[in-house]
Order: sequence, then structure tokens, then C-alpha cells
Amino acid sequence: MFVPKLLVEYWRDMKLDTIKEDRTLLANNNRADVYYSVRKKKLSVKVKGKVVDNPGIVVMENVQLVVSQAGRKRVLSSGHNNVHAYVRGRILMSEPNPVSFDTLTKLLEKYQKDGWEIESASYNPFKHETFVITTKPNEGNPVYKADAALVNGNEIFLMNRRV
Repeated sequence: MFVPKLLVEYWRDMKLDTIKEDRTLLANNNRADVYYSVRKKKLSVKVKGKVVDNPGIVVMENVQLVVSQAGRKRVLSSGHNNVHAYVRGRILMSEPNPVSFDTLTKLLEKYQKDGWEIESASYNPFKHETFVITTKPNEGNPVYKADAALVNGNEIFLMNRRV
């Protein structure tokens, strides 16, 4: 269904030379949880309960979008943020800094031309119980999984292969 080599080729075509496959995160095919820290204004990657990286951009496969309802209730009752929503999957690549809007646009256009359906998603505990699609025509629909995801800072792009 999903070919990691294809992603690597896209990155190389875009001349993002600093992006490397992260061997430590790929070891043993560990699932990782990626979340955006509103307080720190950066991504965190958690593997087996431990934060192992703070990249600017991450590409993942076999993605689940997870929201802890207990954590959401604590946010609603206290008004204080806590980590309770994340993108879970196998990390294919990461880069220390987020990519520019222009580079991101070119990259996503290339995916679309090659048969990927791309939608952006977000999560706001005060508005929704789950992650939701933020692009039309599916805007506002809940989303729980995707073939792949590109997380660039606080932006989430879900990618599914067109059948």
C-alpha cells in the first residue's frame, strides 16, 4: 500500500539534503507519538513513553490520530493544556527544521500528481472531540487514520493512496 522509498525519492528531488532517515527511531519499527507542544512551540517525538527528538518536520506511515478523552476533559475543566492528542505511526524521516511554505507546497503538489489524496487536519479540544479535516469538501469531518502523514511544525497533512 505505502512505499517508503517513494517518500525518500520525493525528498531528494526537492533537494532537502539535510533530511536523513532517523535510524534510532526506525529501529525495531517502533511506533512513535508525535505532538506539537503549544507551550514550547515545537514538535516532540515520544517512543515507548520517552521524548527522543524535537524535529521540525516528520514523515510517518500507518498513521492513527489519537485523542485521549480523559486528557481532553482535564483541559476543558482546568483550562490548562496537557498532552492528550498526537499522531501515532512509524517514522520514515525527520528534519530538524520545518520546511518553508513554498517547499511544502511543491512537495505536496508532487505527491498529488503521483496519486496521493492529501488533506490537512487539526485538533482543538474546545471545538472538537477528535482530529478533523480542515480542507474542503470534507472540512469538519472527523479523521482517525491515514496511510501516511507529514507533520510540519503545527501543520498536519494526511496522505492516502487513491485507489
